[in-house]
This record gives sequence, C-alpha cells and structure tokens, in this order.
Amino acid sequence: MQLPVRRAASRASGRATSVTYEGGSADGATWHLGFQNPDDEYVAVEQGNGRASKFVAAVTHGAAKTGGTQRVGDARWERWEGPKYDALVREERGVTTVVTGTAPFGQLAEMAAALKASKSS
Repeated sequence: MQLPVRRAASRASGRATSVTYEGGSADGATWHLGFQNPDDEYVAVEQGNGRASKFVAAVTHGAAKTGGTQRVGDARWERWEGPKYDALVREERGVTTVVTGTAPFGQLAEMAAALKASKSS
C-alpha cells in the first residue's frame, strides 16, 4: 500500500539517528525517521495508514490526546502529551502523521512545518 510521504524539507532538523519502514502488515504500512535536533532533543516523524489510535499510542509511547490543537501553517495538529514523548498528530485521507519526541512543542511544530507532501512512486 502506498503512503503519500511527507518529508522534512529543512536542514534545521538535525542529525538523522534512525529510519524504519514496514509495509503490508495487518496494521498497514508505517515509516519512521528519527533525529537528534540542534538542541540535543529527540524528534521523530512517523507516518502510517492503519488504525490511527493504535499507531499514535505506539509511536508516542503512550501519550494521550490533550484536547488542544496547534496551528502549523494552514493546518491544525492535535496536541498529545506523554510521560516519555509529546506529539503533534494530524490525520488526513486515511494517513496519520505524527511528529513526536522529547523536544518542546515549538520545536515539534518547526519539524511539522518543514514537512512537504511528496507523491510516492
């Protein structure tokens, strides 16, 4: 199954530390890209097309929806907070995008703003 990939379009993201892709499972396809940002905080971009609630809980290590939102560009992202990671979450057209990590919400929003849609081949 194809995902409309969102990629970081900024060098400010920092140093890439991890990358994974899992396709075709019963839970859909997922990919992950982790960074150590310039402030030495961890930030990850996660995307999946399976059940959103299960996916977000897994990639945020149990963060919970706060009920709040954050505007990033023209889009509203849900704010999630957790004991390990906080996150910004956006669902559109069956795909869930999560920007998560130890970084404060302002830095998560910077990463979310750097994501640009790209058609997969």
